[in-house]
Amino acid sequence: MKKISHKSPLSYWTVHLPLKDFDLPKDLGYMPETFHRCFGFDSYLVSYRNDTYSLVESCIPHVVQIFLRHRGGEWMDALCFLVFNSRRIDVLHLEHLQKNLNLIAGWLYKFLNPRGFLYIKLDASPHIMDNIIGSRPALKSRIKRWLLNYLMQHTINAISVESIQNFRLLKKRLENVAFKILHIPNGIDLHPEVALSKSQKWILTAGRLGPEQKATDVLLEAFRLMPANDWYLILAGPVEEAFQSHIDRYFEQNPHLKTRVKFLGNITSRSQLFEIYAQASIFCFPSRWEGFSHALMEAAYFANYIISTDIGGAEDILSATSYGKIAPKDDPRALSAILEQTIANWGNIHRDPLEIQKIVANHFSWEKVCRPLYETISTH
Repeated sequence: MKKISHKSPLSYWTVHLPLKDFDLPKDLGYMPETFHRCFGFDSYLVSYRNDTYSLVESCIPHVVQIFLRHRGGEWMDALCFLVFNSRRIDVLHLEHLQKNLNLIAGWLYKFLNPRGFLYIKLDASPHIMDNIIGSRPALKSRIKRWLLNYLMQHTINAISVESIQNFRLLKKRLENVAFKILHIPNGIDLHPEVALSKSQKWILTAGRLGPEQKATDVLLEAFRLMPANDWYLILAGPVEEAFQSHIDRYFEQNPHLKTRVKFLGNITSRSQLFEIYAQASIFCFPSRWEGFSHALMEAAYFANYIISTDIGGAEDILSATSYGKIAPKDDPRALSAILEQTIANWGNIHRDPLEIQKIVANHFSWEKVCRPLYETISTH
Protein backbone atom coordinates (compact mmCIF):
# COMPACT_ATOMS: atom_id res chain seq x y z
CA MET A 1 0.00 0.00 0.00
CA LYS A 2 1.21 3.51 -0.81
CA LYS A 3 1.28 5.83 2.16
CA ILE A 4 0.63 9.52 1.72
CA SER A 5 3.41 11.49 3.36
CA HIS A 6 4.27 15.15 3.34
CA LYS A 7 7.94 14.14 3.40
CA SER A 8 7.54 12.04 0.28
CA PRO A 9 4.42 13.41 -1.40
CA LEU A 10 2.53 11.69 -4.14
CA SER A 11 1.97 13.55 -7.37
CA TYR A 12 -1.46 14.55 -8.70
CA TRP A 13 -1.58 15.31 -12.43
CA THR A 14 -4.58 16.83 -14.20
CA VAL A 15 -4.22 16.54 -17.98
CA HIS A 16 -6.62 18.68 -20.02
CA LEU A 17 -5.09 20.07 -23.19
CA PRO A 18 -7.90 22.59 -24.06
CA LEU A 19 -7.55 24.34 -20.66
CA LYS A 20 -8.51 28.05 -20.68
CA ASP A 21 -8.24 30.75 -18.02
CA PHE A 22 -11.93 30.43 -17.11
CA ASP A 23 -11.36 26.75 -16.23
CA LEU A 24 -9.01 27.61 -13.36
CA PRO A 25 -11.68 28.68 -10.81
CA LYS A 26 -13.51 25.41 -11.51
CA ASP A 27 -12.74 21.77 -10.80
CA LEU A 28 -9.87 21.60 -13.30
CA GLY A 29 -7.96 24.16 -11.27
CA TYR A 30 -9.26 23.75 -7.75
CA MET A 31 -8.94 19.97 -7.51
CA PRO A 32 -5.15 19.85 -8.05
CA GLU A 33 -4.83 22.97 -5.87
CA THR A 34 -6.82 21.27 -3.09
CA PHE A 35 -4.77 18.09 -3.30
CA HIS A 36 -1.65 20.15 -2.70
CA ARG A 37 -2.97 22.60 -0.14
CA CYS A 38 -5.07 20.19 1.94
CA PHE A 39 -3.55 16.76 1.35
CA GLY A 40 0.12 17.46 0.66
CA PHE A 41 0.43 16.27 -2.95
CA ASP A 42 2.70 17.73 -5.60
CA SER A 43 0.16 18.97 -8.15
CA TYR A 44 0.55 19.55 -11.89
CA LEU A 45 -1.78 20.84 -14.58
CA VAL A 46 -0.94 19.86 -18.17
CA SER A 47 -2.35 21.65 -21.21
CA TYR A 48 -1.51 23.56 -24.32
CA ARG A 49 -0.80 27.27 -23.76
CA ASN A 50 -4.28 28.42 -24.81
CA ASP A 51 -4.64 31.59 -22.76
CA THR A 52 -2.90 34.18 -20.61
CA TYR A 53 -3.87 32.31 -17.39
CA SER A 54 -4.33 35.51 -15.44
CA LEU A 55 -6.14 33.66 -12.64
CA VAL A 56 -3.20 31.44 -11.69
CA GLU A 57 -2.10 33.45 -8.67
CA SER A 58 -5.60 33.80 -7.25
CA CYS A 59 -6.81 30.26 -7.96
CA ILE A 60 -3.93 27.77 -8.26
CA PRO A 61 -0.79 29.30 -6.74
CA HIS A 62 0.56 25.89 -5.66
CA VAL A 63 -0.01 24.03 -8.93
CA VAL A 64 2.80 23.63 -11.46
CA GLN A 65 1.56 24.29 -14.99
CA ILE A 66 3.16 22.29 -17.81
CA PHE A 67 2.52 23.41 -21.38
CA LEU A 68 2.78 20.98 -24.29
CA ARG A 69 3.82 22.15 -27.72
CA HIS A 70 1.49 21.59 -30.65
CA ARG A 71 3.23 18.86 -32.60
CA GLY A 72 1.07 16.09 -34.00
CA GLY A 73 -2.45 16.97 -32.87
CA GLU A 74 -4.20 16.49 -29.53
CA TRP A 75 -4.23 12.69 -29.65
CA MET A 76 -0.54 12.32 -30.47
CA ASP A 77 0.58 15.07 -28.09
CA ALA A 78 -1.36 13.67 -25.12
CA LEU A 79 -0.33 10.06 -25.73
CA CYS A 80 3.32 11.00 -26.29
CA PHE A 81 3.30 12.93 -23.03
CA LEU A 82 2.02 9.85 -21.20
CA VAL A 83 4.55 7.55 -22.88
CA PHE A 84 7.38 9.64 -21.43
CA ASN A 85 5.83 10.58 -18.07
CA SER A 86 3.37 7.92 -16.87
CA ARG A 87 5.78 6.28 -14.45
CA ARG A 88 6.20 9.48 -12.43
CA ILE A 89 2.46 10.18 -12.26
CA ASP A 90 0.98 8.73 -9.06
CA VAL A 91 -2.56 10.02 -9.73
CA LEU A 92 -3.83 10.86 -13.21
CA HIS A 93 -6.99 13.00 -13.33
CA LEU A 94 -8.81 13.11 -16.68
CA GLU A 95 -11.91 15.22 -17.22
CA HIS A 96 -15.12 13.93 -18.89
CA LEU A 97 -15.68 11.35 -21.62
CA GLN A 98 -16.85 13.55 -24.46
CA LYS A 99 -13.63 12.63 -26.22
CA ASN A 100 -12.60 9.02 -26.70
CA LEU A 101 -9.05 10.24 -26.20
CA ASN A 102 -9.49 10.15 -22.43
CA LEU A 103 -10.39 6.46 -22.42
CA ILE A 104 -7.38 5.60 -24.59
CA ALA A 105 -5.11 7.88 -22.56
CA GLY A 106 -6.29 6.29 -19.33
CA TRP A 107 -5.66 2.79 -20.67
CA LEU A 108 -2.15 3.78 -21.85
CA TYR A 109 -1.31 5.33 -18.47
CA LYS A 110 -2.30 2.17 -16.58
CA PHE A 111 -0.48 -0.03 -19.08
CA LEU A 112 2.72 1.93 -18.51
CA ASN A 113 2.18 2.45 -14.78
CA PRO A 114 0.02 -0.39 -13.38
CA ARG A 115 0.51 0.85 -9.82
CA GLY A 116 -0.71 4.36 -10.68
CA PHE A 117 -4.18 5.64 -9.79
CA LEU A 118 -6.48 6.54 -12.70
CA TYR A 119 -9.32 8.92 -11.85
CA ILE A 120 -11.93 10.15 -14.33
CA LYS A 121 -14.27 13.02 -13.44
CA LEU A 122 -17.30 12.70 -15.67
CA ASP A 123 -18.44 16.35 -15.74
CA ALA A 124 -21.70 14.63 -16.55
CA SER A 125 -24.02 16.55 -18.82
CA PRO A 126 -27.25 14.81 -19.87
CA HIS A 127 -25.55 13.93 -23.18
CA ILE A 128 -22.74 12.10 -21.40
CA MET A 129 -25.16 10.30 -19.10
CA ASP A 130 -27.22 9.19 -22.09
CA ASN A 131 -24.09 7.79 -23.73
CA ILE A 132 -23.30 5.79 -20.61
CA ILE A 133 -26.70 4.58 -19.41
CA GLY A 134 -29.26 5.63 -22.06
CA SER A 135 -31.80 2.96 -22.98
CA ARG A 136 -31.43 3.16 -26.80
CA PRO A 137 -27.94 4.44 -27.58
CA ALA A 138 -26.45 4.77 -31.04
CA LEU A 139 -23.79 2.29 -32.13
CA LYS A 140 -20.98 4.73 -31.26
CA SER A 141 -22.41 5.17 -27.77
CA ARG A 142 -22.77 1.40 -27.30
CA ILE A 143 -19.11 0.93 -28.19
CA LYS A 144 -18.08 3.68 -25.75
CA ARG A 145 -20.30 2.16 -23.05
CA TRP A 146 -18.74 -1.27 -23.52
CA LEU A 147 -15.23 0.21 -23.45
CA LEU A 148 -16.01 2.24 -20.33
CA ASN A 149 -17.45 -0.80 -18.56
CA TYR A 150 -14.38 -2.85 -19.47
CA LEU A 151 -12.01 -0.14 -18.28
CA MET A 152 -14.06 0.33 -15.10
CA GLN A 153 -13.50 -3.34 -14.29
CA HIS A 154 -9.83 -3.58 -15.27
CA THR A 155 -8.21 -0.14 -15.49
CA ILE A 156 -10.01 2.82 -13.90
CA ASN A 157 -9.53 3.14 -10.15
CA ALA A 158 -12.24 5.73 -9.50
CA ILE A 159 -14.82 7.62 -11.50
CA SER A 160 -16.88 10.46 -10.07
CA VAL A 161 -20.09 12.20 -10.97
CA GLU A 162 -21.21 15.60 -9.75
CA SER A 163 -24.93 15.52 -8.97
CA ILE A 164 -26.61 13.15 -6.54
CA GLN A 165 -29.19 12.34 -9.23
CA ASN A 166 -26.58 11.06 -11.66
CA PHE A 167 -24.67 9.32 -8.86
CA ARG A 168 -27.73 7.22 -8.01
CA LEU A 169 -28.31 6.41 -11.67
CA LEU A 170 -24.73 5.30 -12.26
CA LYS A 171 -24.62 3.18 -9.11
CA LYS A 172 -27.80 1.42 -10.22
CA ARG A 173 -26.80 0.84 -13.84
CA LEU A 174 -23.15 -0.09 -13.17
CA GLU A 175 -23.71 -2.38 -10.21
CA ASN A 176 -20.68 -4.55 -10.90
CA VAL A 177 -18.31 -1.59 -10.44
CA ALA A 178 -20.45 0.55 -8.12
CA PHE A 179 -17.71 0.59 -5.47
CA LYS A 180 -15.53 2.65 -7.83
CA ILE A 181 -18.16 5.36 -8.35
CA LEU A 182 -17.82 8.46 -6.18
CA HIS A 183 -20.16 11.40 -5.65
CA ILE A 184 -17.95 14.48 -5.93
CA PRO A 185 -20.02 17.63 -6.48
CA ASN A 186 -18.37 20.76 -7.75
CA GLY A 187 -17.10 22.70 -4.77
CA ILE A 188 -16.67 26.29 -3.75
CA ASP A 189 -13.54 28.20 -2.89
CA LEU A 190 -14.17 30.12 0.32
CA HIS A 191 -14.07 33.92 0.22
CA PRO A 192 -14.76 35.19 3.74
CA GLU A 193 -13.38 38.61 2.82
CA VAL A 194 -16.49 39.36 0.71
CA ALA A 195 -19.18 40.93 2.90
CA LEU A 196 -22.71 39.62 2.41
CA SER A 197 -24.48 42.95 2.20
CA LYS A 198 -27.74 41.68 0.60
CA SER A 199 -28.48 45.34 0.06
CA GLN A 200 -30.22 45.12 -3.30
CA LYS A 201 -33.61 43.86 -4.47
CA TRP A 202 -31.94 41.95 -7.27
CA ILE A 203 -33.01 38.82 -9.10
CA LEU A 204 -29.67 37.73 -10.49
CA THR A 205 -28.59 35.24 -13.12
CA ALA A 206 -25.01 34.61 -14.26
CA GLY A 207 -23.30 32.75 -17.07
CA ARG A 208 -23.63 32.69 -20.82
CA LEU A 209 -26.76 34.51 -21.91
CA GLY A 210 -28.78 33.44 -24.92
CA PRO A 211 -27.85 29.80 -25.64
CA GLU A 212 -30.74 27.33 -25.76
CA GLN A 213 -29.27 25.57 -22.73
CA LYS A 214 -29.52 28.64 -20.49
CA ALA A 215 -33.16 29.56 -21.30
CA THR A 216 -32.50 33.29 -20.92
CA ASP A 217 -35.60 33.88 -23.02
CA VAL A 218 -37.72 32.10 -20.39
CA LEU A 219 -36.31 34.28 -17.60
CA LEU A 220 -36.92 37.52 -19.50
CA GLU A 221 -40.51 36.49 -20.26
CA ALA A 222 -41.12 35.44 -16.65
CA PHE A 223 -39.94 38.84 -15.41
CA ARG A 224 -42.15 40.60 -17.97
CA LEU A 225 -45.20 38.72 -16.69
CA MET A 226 -44.64 39.78 -13.09
CA PRO A 227 -46.76 42.63 -11.66
CA ALA A 228 -45.00 45.96 -11.26
CA ASN A 229 -42.67 45.99 -8.27
CA ASP A 230 -39.39 47.56 -7.13
CA TRP A 231 -37.16 44.55 -7.87
CA TYR A 232 -34.57 44.43 -10.69
CA LEU A 233 -33.47 41.65 -13.01
CA ILE A 234 -29.66 41.57 -13.27
CA LEU A 235 -28.02 39.44 -15.97
CA ALA A 236 -24.25 38.97 -15.67
CA GLY A 237 -22.36 37.29 -18.48
CA PRO A 238 -21.52 37.42 -22.17
CA VAL A 239 -24.48 37.72 -24.54
CA GLU A 240 -24.51 35.43 -27.58
CA GLU A 241 -24.45 37.52 -30.72
CA ALA A 242 -27.55 35.80 -32.13
CA PHE A 243 -29.50 36.62 -28.94
CA GLN A 244 -28.95 40.37 -29.14
CA SER A 245 -31.85 40.80 -31.58
CA HIS A 246 -34.12 39.06 -29.05
CA ILE A 247 -33.03 41.57 -26.39
CA ASP A 248 -33.62 44.50 -28.74
CA ARG A 249 -37.16 43.30 -29.51
CA TYR A 250 -37.80 42.70 -25.80
CA PHE A 251 -37.02 46.32 -24.92
CA GLU A 252 -38.90 47.67 -27.97
CA GLN A 253 -42.01 45.82 -26.83
CA ASN A 254 -41.46 46.54 -23.13
CA PRO A 255 -39.84 50.00 -22.87
CA HIS A 256 -40.96 50.27 -19.23
CA LEU A 257 -38.49 47.47 -18.35
CA LYS A 258 -35.39 49.25 -19.66
CA THR A 259 -34.64 50.64 -16.21
CA ARG A 260 -35.38 47.36 -14.38
CA VAL A 261 -33.59 44.80 -16.57
CA LYS A 262 -29.82 45.26 -16.57
CA PHE A 263 -27.31 43.39 -18.74
CA LEU A 264 -23.89 43.76 -17.11
CA GLY A 265 -21.88 42.06 -19.85
CA ASN A 266 -19.00 39.64 -19.38
CA ILE A 267 -17.43 40.14 -15.94
CA THR A 268 -13.82 38.93 -15.99
CA SER A 269 -12.97 40.13 -12.47
CA ARG A 270 -13.77 37.39 -9.96
CA SER A 271 -13.89 39.88 -7.08
CA GLN A 272 -16.39 42.05 -8.96
CA LEU A 273 -18.59 39.02 -9.68
CA PHE A 274 -18.47 37.99 -6.01
CA GLU A 275 -19.56 41.48 -4.97
CA ILE A 276 -22.58 41.18 -7.27
CA TYR A 277 -23.51 37.79 -5.78
CA ALA A 278 -23.07 39.25 -2.29
CA GLN A 279 -25.51 42.11 -2.98
CA ALA A 280 -28.18 40.07 -4.80
CA SER A 281 -31.04 38.41 -2.93
CA ILE A 282 -32.42 35.86 -5.42
CA PHE A 283 -30.56 33.81 -7.99
CA CYS A 284 -32.76 32.56 -10.83
CA PHE A 285 -31.41 29.77 -13.03
CA PRO A 286 -33.94 28.46 -15.59
CA SER A 287 -31.51 26.22 -17.54
CA ARG A 288 -32.83 23.41 -19.70
CA TRP A 289 -29.87 21.20 -18.83
CA GLU A 290 -26.61 21.35 -16.84
CA GLY A 291 -24.01 19.01 -15.44
CA PHE A 292 -23.36 20.79 -12.14
CA SER A 293 -23.36 24.55 -12.52
CA HIS A 294 -20.51 26.47 -10.90
CA ALA A 295 -22.65 29.63 -11.04
CA LEU A 296 -25.37 27.90 -9.03
CA MET A 297 -22.83 26.87 -6.38
CA GLU A 298 -21.32 30.37 -6.20
CA ALA A 299 -24.76 31.94 -5.83
CA ALA A 300 -25.60 29.53 -3.00
CA TYR A 301 -22.32 30.29 -1.22
CA PHE A 302 -23.07 34.01 -1.35
CA ALA A 303 -26.46 33.28 0.26
CA ASN A 304 -28.73 33.89 -2.70
CA TYR A 305 -32.18 32.31 -2.50
CA ILE A 306 -32.04 29.78 -5.36
CA ILE A 307 -34.88 29.43 -7.87
CA SER A 308 -33.73 26.85 -10.38
CA THR A 309 -35.02 24.21 -12.71
CA ASP A 310 -34.31 20.61 -11.68
CA ILE A 311 -30.88 20.45 -13.29
CA GLY A 312 -27.69 18.85 -12.01
CA GLY A 313 -26.58 20.34 -8.71
CA ALA A 314 -29.87 22.00 -7.74
CA GLU A 315 -31.03 19.06 -5.62
CA ASP A 316 -27.62 18.81 -3.91
CA ILE A 317 -27.64 22.48 -2.95
CA LEU A 318 -31.27 22.77 -1.86
CA SER A 319 -31.05 19.52 0.13
CA ALA A 320 -28.24 21.11 2.11
CA THR A 321 -29.64 24.62 2.55
CA SER A 322 -33.45 24.32 2.21
CA TYR A 323 -33.17 27.82 0.80
CA GLY A 324 -34.81 27.90 -2.60
CA LYS A 325 -37.37 26.37 -4.92
CA ILE A 326 -37.43 24.17 -8.01
CA ALA A 327 -39.25 25.63 -11.02
CA PRO A 328 -40.54 23.71 -14.04
CA LYS A 329 -38.55 23.94 -17.26
CA ASP A 330 -39.70 26.01 -20.23
CA ASP A 331 -42.64 27.52 -18.34
CA PRO A 332 -42.30 31.30 -17.98
CA ARG A 333 -45.74 31.64 -16.36
CA ALA A 334 -44.89 29.14 -13.64
CA LEU A 335 -41.49 30.75 -13.10
CA SER A 336 -43.10 34.19 -12.92
CA ALA A 337 -45.57 32.96 -10.30
CA ILE A 338 -42.75 31.52 -8.17
CA LEU A 339 -40.78 34.76 -8.38
CA GLU A 340 -43.87 36.81 -7.56
CA GLN A 341 -44.72 34.62 -4.57
CA THR A 342 -41.11 34.72 -3.33
CA ILE A 343 -40.96 38.52 -3.50
CA ALA A 344 -44.37 38.92 -1.85
CA ASN A 345 -43.24 36.76 1.08
CA TRP A 346 -39.61 37.88 1.16
CA GLY A 347 -39.84 39.08 4.75
CA ASN A 348 -40.67 35.54 5.88
CA ILE A 349 -38.42 33.70 3.41
CA HIS A 350 -35.22 35.72 3.90
CA ARG A 351 -32.70 34.05 6.25
CA ASP A 352 -29.44 35.10 7.84
CA PRO A 353 -26.93 35.08 4.94
CA LEU A 354 -24.07 34.06 7.22
CA GLU A 355 -26.05 30.98 8.24
CA ILE A 356 -26.58 30.00 4.59
CA GLN A 357 -22.93 30.62 3.72
CA LYS A 358 -21.76 28.47 6.62
CA ILE A 359 -23.99 25.58 5.51
CA VAL A 360 -22.70 25.77 1.92
CA ALA A 361 -19.08 26.01 3.08
CA ASN A 362 -19.50 22.98 5.37
CA HIS A 363 -21.04 20.87 2.61
CA PHE A 364 -19.21 22.04 -0.48
CA SER A 365 -15.76 23.39 0.33
CA TRP A 366 -13.22 21.87 -2.06
CA GLU A 367 -11.52 20.10 0.85
CA LYS A 368 -14.84 18.51 1.83
CA VAL A 369 -15.82 17.35 -1.66
CA CYS A 370 -12.32 16.07 -2.54
CA ARG A 371 -11.88 14.04 0.67
CA PRO A 372 -13.67 10.87 -0.63
CA LEU A 373 -11.24 10.77 -3.57
CA TYR A 374 -8.28 11.39 -1.26
CA GLU A 375 -9.37 8.54 1.03
CA THR A 376 -9.80 6.23 -1.97
CA ILE A 377 -6.31 7.10 -3.24
CA SER A 378 -4.76 6.67 0.20
CA THR A 379 -5.96 3.04 0.41
CA HIS A 380 -4.94 2.16 -3.15
